Amino acid sequence: MPDDWCIIQLGTSGVYKDQSFEVIGKIRLQLRQEYKNYWCLWYDQGQKYGWLAESFGKYAVCEPVVFNLDEMGDIHSIKAGDKFDLYGKSTVVVDYVDPCEWISISGEIAHWKDVSKRFISVQAQNDEGIIAFFNLDSVGHRVNFIVGETTTLSALSLKAIREWNEWK
Repeated sequence: MPDDWCIIQLGTSGVYKDQSFEVIGKIRLQLRQEYKNYWCLWYDQGQKYGWLAESFGKYAVCEPVVFNLDEMGDIHSIKAGDKFDLYGKSTVVVDYVDPCEWISISGEIAHWKDVSKRFISVQAQNDEGIIAFFNLDSVGHRVNFIVGETTTLSALSLKAIREWNEWK
């Protein structure tokens, strides 16, 4: 798996919507066309877990959700451009479907049902900043599903980040 140049690391802390969090774990997916980092967050105030998804310098703060994928129709043939509703509140459009080639895990992980590398990673979003990530195994069952909002690193007020000096 290629080196991870993300500035986030285990022990990084930040704030999202006035709630402090700490990064306690990481799942890194090497997909066929790209990679994704899913940083497991612990919100001490709410005593709950969350996720910070990162891909090519874009970030989203997410929560695990229960969602009935049967409502999407034939998920075996899911492709970019497919649309589905989240709880009847928001529609997202699939913009990325890619098989996972490799997975690495470090730290503490919550709400991740399967850590095998044989699944398809799907990303869907809309123009309102809502984003959903889910993984389908080879027979199309839901493996993991998280939904959240896109954000910027500066909005998260991150501390204890990794310093990169390779470009100096």
